[in-house]
Amino acid sequence: MTQQIARLSEYARQFGLTLDSTQCEHFDHYVRAILEAARMSSLTSLETPQDIVDELLLDSLAGASVLRGLEGPAIDVGSGAGVPGLPLAMVDATRRFMLIDATHKKVQFIQRVVGELGLANVEARQARAEELGRDPACREHFGVALAKAVSHLRVLVEWLVPLVQPGGHVLCWKGPAAPREVEEARHALTELGAEVEQVVPYQVPGREPRSIVVLRRITPLSNRYPRPGGQARKHPL
Repeated sequence: MTQQIARLSEYARQFGLTLDSTQCEHFDHYVRAILEAARMSSLTSLETPQDIVDELLLDSLAGASVLRGLEGPAIDVGSGAGVPGLPLAMVDATRRFMLIDATHKKVQFIQRVVGELGLANVEARQARAEELGRDPACREHFGVALAKAVSHLRVLVEWLVPLVQPGGHVLCWKGPAAPREVEEARHALTELGAEVEQVVPYQVPGREPRSIVVLRRITPLSNRYPRPGGQARKHPL
C-alpha cells in the first residue's frame, strides 16, 4: 500500500469507513490513472498524489455516511474525473451509480477505470443533466443525485431535482460559501419543490472546512423544469 493510500485509509475512518485491501488497491489504481490522464489532458489541474487523495477521494468519501442512510440508485452530475460518484461506488457496491459528464474524453476516462476495476455497479454516460431531466427514462428515476464542484446551488437545484423521485435527495458538495448559497437558492428550492434537509459539515485534514448540502424533494415538479438550452446557468431561478 502506498503512503497516500494509507493516508486515505486512515482518514476515511472519520467518515465511518474501513477500507479493505481490495478497495485500497482500487483507490491506488484510480490515483495512478488520474495522474497519467492529467499529464496528457485537462482531466484535472491536480498534480500530486496527495492532492488527488485529499481533493478528490477523501472529499468525495465525506458523503458516504450521508448516502448510507438514503435509498435508491444514484446519479453523479458533472462527474469530471469520476467524483464524487466513483469513490462512493467503490465503497457502496450494493448501490447502482450513473456518472454523467458533457465532455467525451472525461466519460471515456471513467469508463476505462470502471472496466479496469470491474465495477459492475457503475455506468458512465456522456449527457447533460438538463437533457436527462426531460427524458422519461431518467426523469424522477433516481433516489439520490450528487454534484461536486459543478455550479452554484441555484443552478444545481434545477438540474438535479428533476432527476430524483418524490422524496428523493440531492447532495451538493460545497465550500465555506455554503450558507450564502443556501440563502440565495431559496426561491429556486421553492420553485422546484425541494427543501434543505440538513447541511453536514466536514473537514479533510489540512483543508478548509466544507459542507454537504442535503436537499429533499417534497412536492410535485412542474413540467417547465429543467429549462432547456442552458437557461438554468444563464438565468438562475
